[in-house]
Amino acid sequence: PADHNGVNSVIKKLQQLLQEEASTNQVFSEWALVNRSSAETIKMANNIELNTEDKLEYQFFPVSNGVVNFKVRAPNDAHLALTSGPAESEPMLEVFIGGWKNTKSVIRKNRAKPDVCEVDTPDILNAGEFRGFWVKWMDNVITVGMEGAAAAFLSYENPDAYDINYVGVCTGWGANGSWIIEQNEPEPSAPVAAALVSSNAACWIPAANGEVPPNAVVGGADGEDMYIARAQHEG
Repeated sequence: PADHNGVNSVIKKLQQLLQEEASTNQVFSEWALVNRSSAETIKMANNIELNTEDKLEYQFFPVSNGVVNFKVRAPNDAHLALTSGPAESEPMLEVFIGGWKNTKSVIRKNRAKPDVCEVDTPDILNAGEFRGFWVKWMDNVITVGMEGAAAAFLSYENPDAYDINYVGVCTGWGANGSWIIEQNEPEPSAPVAAALVSSNAACWIPAANGEVPPNAVVGGADGEDMYIARAQHEG
């Protein structure tokens, strides 16, 4: 009974964290334990949806797989920053999509001009619809492409390597934006509480907005069923 009480306490705390994160405008890596038979029907991705004002102020989120896939709806100037920490700092690479009144896109290094890569991209953004893009970094090469296209329209080999752990997004120069950013994180290892799961196969899947997915594993009860979950909590 003592062990179960301890696990129930952990579950309650995890549920609280999920609710706290669901109340913000960014949702990071929420996971629930479900019976594996239901996992195939649930999309293994957890999107971040956010809005950016005409402020040129980055909102940062963690990344780990060398790529970020996203959709953005904006009339011009969708900006991304690739950084080691959750704030603007050097070294830093920035990607400006649809800058200069939606006529060209560039990669900028450490806020300095001239830009290290520049290409004409007339009407690449649209204020009335989401447009999809990807940004990848591998072996010190940064590439930017459109959703569904294998070829990049921006590319830069950075001679000054640094770890990219965060991506920031913002809009400016007269533009507000709406973003949908895919989270492509590896499946985490199960916490100790998972030891309570029966012999039936189970696995971790993403969960969003504090919602309990179908066939979730019950970890205890306190007047109502409590489910096993985990969350990455910033702050």
